[in-house]
Amino acid sequence: MRTIAVLSALCCVAVASWAGDGRSPVPGTQEIVSLPPMPKFDVAQLFEAADVNHDQRVTFQEAHNYNFLVTQEQFNLYDTDHNGYVDRTEAGLPPVDLNIAQIFKAADTNNDQRVTFDELYAADNLVTQAQFDTYDTNLDGVIDREEAGLAPVSTGCSGCTGSESLPTAGDLFTMALSLLGVAAMAKVGRP
Repeated sequence: MRTIAVLSALCCVAVASWAGDGRSPVPGTQEIVSLPPMPKFDVAQLFEAADVNHDQRVTFQEAHNYNFLVTQEQFNLYDTDHNGYVDRTEAGLPPVDLNIAQIFKAADTNNDQRVTFDELYAADNLVTQAQFDTYDTNLDGVIDREEAGLAPVSTGCSGCTGSESLPTAGDLFTMALSLLGVAAMAKVGRP
């Protein structure tokens, strides 16, 4: 009978310690057994350990493989944007520092001087939506060169707006004169 009482007291003390206050809800049990307080977990270490592919995201499968007691419901509490993974921000960790200018250059494969989240993610899969949103300061869904901290692309002419323009009458006259000159030179060289 005494063994059952001691085991019950141990369970009460363990539950109280796990709850974080270290006090037993049953009077007199603290004197029987005193458990050390539960250690505080290093979230960064847990995140790194569970993130086996080192992509700075922990999927449910990775979390469950790391600790089989993790349920989908528990995982969903941390996956606040419901995208299927917990990133560093959702885990309460600082995001990985990005060299956004370098990633921008690699991501802008169509050379339109703008990148979407999908383009940025394809170039560097460590980029999170939260990081993208930080750089997308005008909230238009793309990061342009200025937002990435890069100088605008020079078009080679001062005062150009970058749009196509039609040739002026002077331009047409100059082109016609050039063509006449080329034709005259071609005739001179022939016997």
